Amino acid sequence: MHVADKSPLYHKIYVDLKRRVESGEFKPGDYIPTEKQLQDYYSVSRTTVRTAVAALEDDGLVAVQRGKGVQVVPKTLRQRWTKLSSFTDLVLAQGLTPGIRDIEIVATRSVPSPFDEVIPPEDQEDLLRVRRVRTADESVVSIHESYFPRSRVPRIDEIELVKAQSLYKLLQNRFNIVVNAVEDELTARKATTSEAKILGIPSGDPVLHVNRLGYEADSNLIELATIVIRSDIYRYIARLER
Repeated sequence: MHVADKSPLYHKIYVDLKRRVESGEFKPGDYIPTEKQLQDYYSVSRTTVRTAVAALEDDGLVAVQRGKGVQVVPKTLRQRWTKLSSFTDLVLAQGLTPGIRDIEIVATRSVPSPFDEVIPPEDQEDLLRVRRVRTADESVVSIHESYFPRSRVPRIDEIELVKAQSLYKLLQNRFNIVVNAVEDELTARKATTSEAKILGIPSGDPVLHVNRLGYEADSNLIELATIVIRSDIYRYIARLER
């Protein structure tokens, strides 16, 4: 006996679009068909299409980019606050392919303003700034900017960094420096115009901003870093117990 499918029409469209995203027909970074195209394809109203797309957005599968359309986003990255791991290890552990691009390596004597309290300007020494953009399955996830004392890290070769992918791995192999612990301060803020362009999101969209202090095993401060992360595809998970 055949039982009729009594699911709402929008849900049937949601299920079909979800299948097309998860099968790879629509890949991360792709834009799904326009609202009008979906109306014509499924022979439904605009309201039905919008409800189906909203359900996809709630699942974290797509993001509505104002003025551009609905874009498929990478799988959500989840990081638990129990163990320090590099971005590369985090991405690999979730079955994705890590990437690194737009690398800038320059000498400097100044650090971002949030760290002036940690190292007063008069105590700041020559530093090496390493800026890079990190990707997962070729979709941009975050912008990283790290500072190291040049007395310990005089130079970093861009080709070596691309090969290693993980800056922490390169530091350990090249300079015998192990970032043993970090202290992260997280805030939520709006993306600047330049950050939004790099991350592929509308200017003013929310991002996670991390100020990081990295320490060696002897509690020596070895790294100052800022990380700007797309909040739509990244989740920090913390377990707190009394």
